[in-house]
Amino acid sequence: MTKQICRLTTRLIILTLGLSLLACGPSKMSSDLSSRMTAEEIRTSDKPLAKCNGGESSNMGAHLMAALDPSGGWSPTYVYLKFNKIPSALETNGLYIQFFRWAAASSGTTTVDPVPLKFQIMDMSSRTILSSAWQNIVAWPELATAISATGISDTTSLFHRIGFRIDLRDLTGEFDVLRTSLYLYGQTSTAEMFDTLLPIFHANPADYAKESSGAPRAGVLQGLHPLRGTTLSTAEYASKMDAYCSSFQ
Repeated sequence: MTKQICRLTTRLIILTLGLSLLACGPSKMSSDLSSRMTAEEIRTSDKPLAKCNGGESSNMGAHLMAALDPSGGWSPTYVYLKFNKIPSALETNGLYIQFFRWAAASSGTTTVDPVPLKFQIMDMSSRTILSSAWQNIVAWPELATAISATGISDTTSLFHRIGFRIDLRDLTGEFDVLRTSLYLYGQTSTAEMFDTLLPIFHANPADYAKESSGAPRAGVLQGLHPLRGTTLSTAEYASKMDAYCSSFQ
């Protein structure tokens, strides 16, 4: 009887540990560091850093800006997004947009979180939240509060004014990339999408090509650096990445 109890206890412990690991979600090995820099690395770095970034597809384009916490330090949990190109058909209720996060290990293996990220809508001119409710779909009906608050009812003008505060659910800065996906209502496949490196990261792609441990960064991430393949001065790297921040000024 005692042996049976011991075996049962052992099995329960193993099951509990397994469930705990699953609950943590996708995780990198300790040697596979995030492409986003830690607060300490940011504070002590003497190299140009990208605090903003941008990406686009055929009908969409957006810029990202790193978020600051109340103390003025970098907060890996949130990122700000502002579209600079948006399909006009969004206004006809035929399209919607969602945001996802993904990470890559040094081996190149990628892990995409299938759960859409939630966001709040912001008036970027005043930096105020227009909708305190967290949403996970950018579609015309869900923009009713923003339309009412701004008095703007056409797509281009509205998106020139508003932005999104996205909750990355990532306290440790583990995830590397934000994916912006466009869908047609009634269809499950993505109509189009683009991936954007989450700031803050090294502005010089040669610096970005290595993790802080010295190991090569995953090629799939290196390929997303907007200045890959360029040879510029330190000041030019800083200037070109800072240009993405202009959308938020």
